[in-house]
Amino acid sequence: MYLCESIQDLEGRTFPMVGILPTTVEMEARLTLGYRGAIAAQNTPLLTAGTQVWGHEFHHSQLHHISPSPIYNFLADPLTANSPQPEGWCLDNLHASYLHLHWGHQPELPQRFLQQCQAFRLTL
Repeated sequence: MYLCESIQDLEGRTFPMVGILPTTVEMEARLTLGYRGAIAAQNTPLLTAGTQVWGHEFHHSQLHHISPSPIYNFLADPLTANSPQPEGWCLDNLHASYLHLHWGHQPELPQRFLQQCQAFRLTL
């Protein structure tokens, strides 16, 4: 949320944010909550395209624009009949998403994260 262009509160007031992601955030009274499965749609600092991951969402906001090249495609939810949904932003080394990954399911995720940090450090 902090990396978006702006954020709109529940009263409709808009506040500027960092502006790295070309989208705006709108706060909502409704809570989005639940476990999600997703397939990585592209390579990111954490994931290789095609990797299936699990995590959860917990937020009171929505983005106004979907990323033109999302990180994930959420798996279809058989309980709600929701179709797969694109989600997340990847720009250079930025991996931004509402999906809070469950690393216990895949210990290679934190390992890859640390490898990416180490590789970045070596380029400085």
